Amino acid sequence: MYFLVKLIKTNIKRIILKRAVIYFIKKLYISIQMRYLYIITICFLLTFFESCTKKNADDFKCEPTGSFSSEVSVIFINSCMPCHSSSRKEAGIALDKYDEAIKVDPSLLLGVIRHEPGFLQMPRNSAKLSDCDIKKIEEWINQGSLDN
Repeated sequence: MYFLVKLIKTNIKRIILKRAVIYFIKKLYISIQMRYLYIITICFLLTFFESCTKKNADDFKCEPTGSFSSEVSVIFINSCMPCHSSSRKEAGIALDKYDEAIKVDPSLLLGVIRHEPGFLQMPRNSAKLSDCDIKKIEEWINQGSLDN
């Protein structure tokens, strides 16, 4: 009888110890998972809020020089050539060469690229130019639309 009681007590201790170990392992595993979840959540939130504060990465590097050849003509070629090249000249406007680009009224050019009320929105059927691109064109106009 004594042997049986001792065996039961030993088995109960083992069961309790086993359950305790399993309980703590589960807690540790969950806490590690939660730690990773917190880290992932914090990284996501930091990335999200960082992207919300910067509309366009180019806007923070945007330092327009007012150069037609290195800045403005590149914008015109990338955004305006399908409709406003020397060969197409929609609305009588060509922007692929400096001699043609300076014939365009600056207030008209700025109105259409800024999407101001009363002006057509250009580029048509495409996204608005970035703020940096608009600043580059504005700077070129403010410096007298030079061929530089």
